[in-house]
Amino acid sequence: MDCKAALAEMGRWRESLDEILTMVESIKRNIEEDDWDERMHNLLNYIEKLDREATIEVEVLKEIQNQGSNPDVDTSRDRFKKRVEEISWEQPDKQGEIADRIEALRKMERSNICSSDEVEKVYYSKKDPYTKQDIKDPVQNMICKHVYDRESVRINIRHCKKRRLPCQCPVSGCPNKKPLIMSDMVAFPKFYDYLKD
Repeated sequence: MDCKAALAEMGRWRESLDEILTMVESIKRNIEEDDWDERMHNLLNYIEKLDREATIEVEVLKEIQNQGSNPDVDTSRDRFKKRVEEISWEQPDKQGEIADRIEALRKMERSNICSSDEVEKVYYSKKDPYTKQDIKDPVQNMICKHVYDRESVRINIRHCKKRRLPCQCPVSGCPNKKPLIMSDMVAFPKFYDYLKD
């Protein structure tokens, strides 16, 4: 068994799993329909299972690789599968590498269920928090729901990137500490309707 190639393939597989989880995080932030909760729960369970399996398989591949090219050591696929099963039985609670991110999403899921009865009142300002000018092309941050002018947020993200500074939401007291990225911004044409209320 070529452990080096297998480890490289597992690395690529893990990157794909990480990308899937990033997509799930994005979906979770944006979906509020009831039937999505069960789908998300099932998807998180499936990702958790894949993550656990990948972690165990990488551990076994590293064990085999560390044994070197000793001709007395069994490096067959059957031995690999048997060792994976052994670890699975010996450590039934073994967690994968992204278990903490999955748990964070589950906590978010539970808190959404608990706080679904709460009514949140949001106040919008017609002034862009960067330029203090009227917002012409409104975009809403999907994470914290604050609204900016598209061009001003784009310029500020670029400016922060050039200076290697963290670019966070400029609204005072915003709990969102995630760096701003344009992919988190969505067009918000209803912004002007909310200003009239």
